[in-house]
Amino acid sequence: MAQKRMIQRGKKAQATIFIVVALIIVAVVLAILLYPKLKGGGEIDAIQNPQTYLESCLKTPLKSNLEKLGPTGGEFEPTGYVQYQAKVWD
Repeated sequence: MAQKRMIQRGKKAQATIFIVVALIIVAVVLAILLYPKLKGGGEIDAIQNPQTYLESCLKTPLKSNLEKLGPTGGEFEPTGYVQYQAKVWD
């Protein structure tokens, strides 16, 4: 009789542990799925309009690099290069 109670108690404990683990897994999955929505909205603008996002990020660095690369024929440190108005770069 006592052994039968132990088996029943063991099955109840096993079911309880299974339910707790299942609830934890569901909570983690929901947290992962809902986290970007709770985080804010900064990245959503980048997803909705990537062209504007890229332009805002790259505008300043591209402008400064193009101002340097334009007159030197696309090289940062040209050698043996003659510019249009006879300026020689060594």
